[in-house]
Amino acid sequence: MKKQITAKVPICPDSICIGIYRKYGRIFILTLFIVGLALWLRLYKIGLHSYRSEEIIRVVIASEDLKASITSDVFRSYFFQLLLHLWIRIFSNSEFATRVLSALFGAFAIIPLYFLVKLLADKKTAILVLYLSAISPFYILFSRLAEDIGLWLFLIALSLLFFLVYCKENKGLIAYVISTILMLYSGPLGFLILGAEWIFLLRWYRQGRFKKWLIAQSFILFGYSAWLVRFCSGFSAESAGIDRMPTSFFNKIAYLFFTFSLGETVSPWNWKIVCPFAIIIMALLSRGILNLRLKQKCVSFIYTFFLISLASLFTSRGSPEYCICASIMFYIVLALGLEKLKMPLFLSGIGIITLFNSYSLYNLYTDKEYNIQSFTDKWREVADFVYKLSDKKTRVIASHPSFIWYYNAENLLIFDCEKYWDTLKEIDGAKKIILVKTPLSCPFYPKDKRLYRFENWIEKRFALTQTIGFCENENYRIKRRLLKRAFPQFRIQILVYELNI
Repeated sequence: MKKQITAKVPICPDSICIGIYRKYGRIFILTLFIVGLALWLRLYKIGLHSYRSEEIIRVVIASEDLKASITSDVFRSYFFQLLLHLWIRIFSNSEFATRVLSALFGAFAIIPLYFLVKLLADKKTAILVLYLSAISPFYILFSRLAEDIGLWLFLIALSLLFFLVYCKENKGLIAYVISTILMLYSGPLGFLILGAEWIFLLRWYRQGRFKKWLIAQSFILFGYSAWLVRFCSGFSAESAGIDRMPTSFFNKIAYLFFTFSLGETVSPWNWKIVCPFAIIIMALLSRGILNLRLKQKCVSFIYTFFLISLASLFTSRGSPEYCICASIMFYIVLALGLEKLKMPLFLSGIGIITLFNSYSLYNLYTDKEYNIQSFTDKWREVADFVYKLSDKKTRVIASHPSFIWYYNAENLLIFDCEKYWDTLKEIDGAKKIILVKTPLSCPFYPKDKRLYRFENWIEKRFALTQTIGFCENENYRIKRRLLKRAFPQFRIQILVYELNI
């Protein structure tokens, strides 16, 4: 009997693509395109700017040994510092290399957001949130820094996704425990997310799942126990003051919504852009809230996590980037507002949002209209300028971490308010002094009496011969008048003193 011979048909790559297209359809191709767009927007010109102070401190800590990287309490984002340490060991501590790590997490964070919204609502809303998150100037800006915001957004989205999977389908608990522990190790305000999950689960209490939930929480507590004492001892500092936010609560909320929609790269005083876009966004959000009532399975979820995450406004980390969970709910409600529009209005709404976001991103890539201008302080240029201005008899005094990082010279004295008397001894025999200061930040802060004593000592012995300003504050006169704060004309000042003869 002859054996039947079966020929093996070679697998064609084209047939694989056709199979993927038939199985997943256009959604897969569209999702892949949006994720690629998100990655490109976060990587474009990412190494152009100088490090700002928060980045410098993180990079300096991560460049040390492993123990110093994961035990530093400066930011209490231990997991990010561990990853950054390993990343620097493999690549380098250049601006481009360190920021790529955050950009990757920031871009891939929109993937769990897609699946989260798909569980809460539907595919159309999920695609809208995916697109809004991909082109969000708010997300893009903070994903382009060597800081933990991109990683934190990624882990928050993962924790919320697996939490919702457990609530709806009674599975994914192990993945939830792992992602939540890593989230807690990535930022101190992760406990707000954990608290919101507790409130939501108690609201939709199911006896069979609550026992597993308690066991999961015990594993989370055990996983974070090594740093729990440190967290509790330092948490009181989190309510010490408000960072970078307006004074009244209403203005804080308005500033928060402004940042979520237009980012930090459109000036609030640019009324031609801000006013029409604010009207459009408020109309879409109002419509989204009305549509939210029709989706009972997600209304309490969104309200719970939005309101709880706003609690960070009352901490010293009350900046918009620390209300990252509220921004997730913001984009979901915005997508719900777009979802039910008829096709002409729907396309118009998407087009308008894309147009305004493109204007904001243009400012980002060309260094225009920054609301918080510390993102573009040109410390590398300042350091080069001071280096050319100094000689062997010159002592350069500075305190800002970014300047110290770029100015690598022997004649640098690092000013410390606690040890300012030692600094006076060091410069006693100098012929020329160059003082580099940032009027808006400590320790060179106008109300610091030690600064006055230090400057008085210099002015009695040296003559001020030159004052140079770098990085002019945009609209500094308007800021002085409306915010009642002493905004200087230049963010960085260089004062040149020469010895009186």
